Amino acid sequence: MKLWVLASRLRMARLQDQAIDMLEMRIRLDDMQIETKYFGFVYNNTVPGDALRRYIIDFCVSSSFESGVQDVFPWELRHDIFEEELMKKEVDSTGIHGYHVVEESGEVSRKERARNQSGRRKEGDYHYHSMVLANY
Repeated sequence: MKLWVLASRLRMARLQDQAIDMLEMRIRLDDMQIETKYFGFVYNNTVPGDALRRYIIDFCVSSSFESGVQDVFPWELRHDIFEEELMKKEVDSTGIHGYHVVEESGEVSRKERARNQSGRRKEGDYHYHSMVLANY
């Protein structure tokens, strides 16, 4: 996770992708769990929508934690988990590539553009209504 954050700061999308691939491989092959102590680090060093945050959110949604463990998660993460469970999003068929970073300088494929646009807020969305109500 630290490598992903460093690569993000250096704007090295391929290294970010390799870091997330390595994390996924360790989780799958070594039957490893992400230690909850890293969630604060991720949320302190990323912004909403970053691939590493999305990965952590999906990991938390698909994992079971002992009672009370989520109470120590960063507030933003708890909110993101709640929102994710509320929306019941379909799993991206691209697998781990759904967490890869689109390079700014390169041509964006139609599939990547569609995936990025699917994250935009729309009228049925929880945040959309919250923003609309906040404007009144």
